[in-house]
Amino acid sequence: MGKKKWAGMLAFVLVIVAGCSGGGGGSPQSQESNQKTEELTVELFDRNNVPEGQGTLMDNQWTRWIQQEMLKQGVKVTFVPVPRSQETDKLNVMMAAGNAPDIVFTYDRLLFTKYALSDGLADLTESLNKYGPELKKALGDKVLANGVINGKQYAIPAVRSNTNHYGSFIRQDWLDKLGLKAPTTTEELVNVLKAFKEKDPGGIGANNLIPWERVPQDPNKFSTEFLLYDLMASFFKDNSLKTRFTTPEPAREGFKDFMLFMNTMYKNGLLNREFATSDNKTQMANVTKGVAGFFTEGAWVPYSSVPSPYSVLQKSVPTAKLTPIEVFKNPDGHYYKTNYPPLGLYIFTPKTSKHVDAVVKYLNWMAKPDVTQTLAFGLEGKNFKMDNGIPTPISAEENNKTMNWIMPDLKLIYNGNPPMPQAQSDALLKLTAQPYGDFAVLSNQIAAKDAVSDVLFNEPVEAEVKNNPQIVKTEQEYWIKMVTATDFEATYAQFQNELKSRGIDQIITQRTALYNKTFK
Repeated sequence: MGKKKWAGMLAFVLVIVAGCSGGGGGSPQSQESNQKTEELTVELFDRNNVPEGQGTLMDNQWTRWIQQEMLKQGVKVTFVPVPRSQETDKLNVMMAAGNAPDIVFTYDRLLFTKYALSDGLADLTESLNKYGPELKKALGDKVLANGVINGKQYAIPAVRSNTNHYGSFIRQDWLDKLGLKAPTTTEELVNVLKAFKEKDPGGIGANNLIPWERVPQDPNKFSTEFLLYDLMASFFKDNSLKTRFTTPEPAREGFKDFMLFMNTMYKNGLLNREFATSDNKTQMANVTKGVAGFFTEGAWVPYSSVPSPYSVLQKSVPTAKLTPIEVFKNPDGHYYKTNYPPLGLYIFTPKTSKHVDAVVKYLNWMAKPDVTQTLAFGLEGKNFKMDNGIPTPISAEENNKTMNWIMPDLKLIYNGNPPMPQAQSDALLKLTAQPYGDFAVLSNQIAAKDAVSDVLFNEPVEAEVKNNPQIVKTEQEYWIKMVTATDFEATYAQFQNELKSRGIDQIITQRTALYNKTFK
């Protein structure tokens, strides 16, 4: 009964047909016992987060379940661990050495495009047509088209149902103690942070208090992956599709104003003075110790993981209370926020792989409704029960310990839960995020408001493929310099000159030509 309700809830992405069993809950006896077993290696992110008593990353109840079920499909699966924090570097090394797993992936569309154009990837078109009927139904032509380059299916893009990205959070208990309302503009935020610094509502000492935490040590690049993108976008004069498509962020009108704001905040002691030497883990530790008044992070971060940062904060400071706020207001009245594209990973196969058919068989198995349900919510009756069409956790705490630490990295074709109506998604989030259910729903609602989707290019921009690595290095080099500069104007001018010498103008020219070709 539960499985039928679940299948109905996913009707627009998962089509139920007779005989689609044999996925997650079939007989242990192989239906394909006479066929030759194929070998398949699959990348698995190593987040160094295995809970006590749950085995190892490579050997736990869920990796074993996948391996057992795939043997019924005639495929022997071996997982290959790759550190999440080093995944791009490791992927580049493995691809160059010719020893990458049969299934690898990246969130970076430019990197995927680079591999495809350099003849480094296997063409999945024929195997997808032959062995991927469930996969094609689940993802649809529109999603799959994002993995096609020069007419060949080089990647299987994952579906991302929740595209929310960053959120902003403030210590509500500090506001209450000072009799202040939550800020709704950047100017109001600055005034609140000054009050936090001067009046120390947490009683932690002026030398310990950090008004604004989570200023990244490394911006990665000034794109939508930049942690302070929503703040940066509030300074942009034009957030139209044309400008976002044609012009990299450091070349947009308003970027200088953003950098000057950060420089001023640093000089006024409202940012973590040690941000340049503090990694993400250290900065989040300051949040959970209770010494930070405001921070930005992924909209899901405070209430997710085991233990959640919010719960650690309240263990440190039992009276602490966080509130999600909307604060980075653009002069045009909007609170622009970056959203992920409706795609997750780009899943692809090195050209050196000898198991292309097995790759598609594996992903096709994942697309079967019963398998999708298990990978998303665990086992019915053990991990969840169906309640008015909602897969309700039997114990959210137990699920966090036994499955949620690894399931997101196993269910490759869906980033987050499979798509479902918003009301059901909110109800599920409220249940799974307990005791912070209302906080989680509000955080995601704010992150979705005035959201601007990431721009996806349907064909590569050659100048970007060629020049972007050096441009990213320049951005990384000058980020700290510009924030901490004594002579901001001189440092900023040097930064812009470096970008021009690295070819940013050529990128703008080619992006503009592609925009005109695509939209006119």
